Amino acid sequence: MITFTLTDQQESKTYQWYDTPFTDAEEGGEEAITTLDGNVYVDFLYTKRTWEREFSYMEENEWLTLKGFVDRQKTNYRFPLLSIPEFGIENIPVYIQISERQTINKCGMVENVKLTMRETVQP
Repeated sequence: MITFTLTDQQESKTYQWYDTPFTDAEEGGEEAITTLDGNVYVDFLYTKRTWEREFSYMEENEWLTLKGFVDRQKTNYRFPLLSIPEFGIENIPVYIQISERQTINKCGMVENVKLTMRETVQP
């Protein structure tokens, strides 16, 4: 079992997962230039990490909690902090995006939720 925690000024929420995909990837900002003699010159500008978590199903109140983190980063001008102890990640500011709400029944169950968290810095 692996856990991740999102924290902002108003809320802290810990999630656990067992079976659905959790992606840990690096995004690099680089610019490659090929010189006239065929050599390649590369400027490595930055490396940032991105984490994606896919939830097969969740209750509507759970989706609203995640959406709250997304909305507050826009109104508070502060990014939530992400911690994943199993990956050695502690309180890293992340820009969060969440997929649209796809409600599948009258109880408000939501399916196919994709949460994307990209490493950044606080403004």
